[in-house]
Amino acid sequence: MTTRIPFGNLTPADLDQLYEAFETARYDAERLRAREHRFRTRALKAEAAVDHLTDKYRGAEAAVERVRALHQPVTSPYDGRTICTDCSGYGTGSCDAPPQPYPCPTIRALEPQEPRPGAGA
Repeated sequence: MTTRIPFGNLTPADLDQLYEAFETARYDAERLRAREHRFRTRALKAEAAVDHLTDKYRGAEAAVERVRALHQPVTSPYDGRTICTDCSGYGTGSCDAPPQPYPCPTIRALEPQEPRPGAGA
């Protein structure tokens, strides 16, 4: 603990030293407040970015689910093969397009892809 000088015994040099310490403390406090403000601002921006990316991710998930709902497997009434309802144009028991085996290219595109040998990491 610092030795305290009685108030009445302060010399001009003691007062100068006291004012200098006070100004240094004030400067440090202002600097720390500014730094805190920068960090809070960065944190708020990061939080907003996370929220934005979360919304985009949820939107993408919902879109994938809508695509999966369209591209459902069904057994062809003609030959018993499993075909894609959407790609084959399967509606009321008939195909409006050539039968597309299931999983169709669209569903395969939604599946995780294995890295190709020699592809960059």
